[in-house]
Amino acid sequence: IPRARVSVATRVKAGVRERERAAKRRSWVILLSDTSQRRDTLCKMSFPKQPPEQVEVGPGLELRALQPEHADVMFALVDAERAHLRVWLPWVDGTRAVTDTRAFLLDVCAKRAAGQTLAYGIWEGEALRGVLGFHDISASNGNLQVGYWLSREGEGRGLMTMSVAA
Repeated sequence: IPRARVSVATRVKAGVRERERAAKRRSWVILLSDTSQRRDTLCKMSFPKQPPEQVEVGPGLELRALQPEHADVMFALVDAERAHLRVWLPWVDGTRAVTDTRAFLLDVCAKRAAGQTLAYGIWEGEALRGVLGFHDISASNGNLQVGYWLSREGEGRGLMTMSVAA
């Protein structure tokens, strides 16, 4: 989450009050269910009005706002990782050419300008390792959807955890 303040608290009775306060601050409250521990967690997030284009995550790791010029690199990664990604992502098989990826990125840019989406590539040096996005942002309802994916090389090293915390 670019320059966002994130705090996590176990859900108690304050869930409704937190949502009301969040709506006043232009922030979102996300309820994350953890079925393994049988508890819900509230994530309070505040987004800046002008999200940054780049966010330093750690040494050699940064988030970069997705742009149409990333189409070639992104398509190459998706194409190389098809078998790995299609298990979770239904759009993978419909992405057959760089033009499909470019069309997606143009849509992301339009939705970013409208305040509906924040989507970032996770870059390790000059290598794209995955994508982190906040979609269907609704300030009036105080909710959004989180989407992400990582290449095999990006998994198991905490890249997504660090990216979300940045």
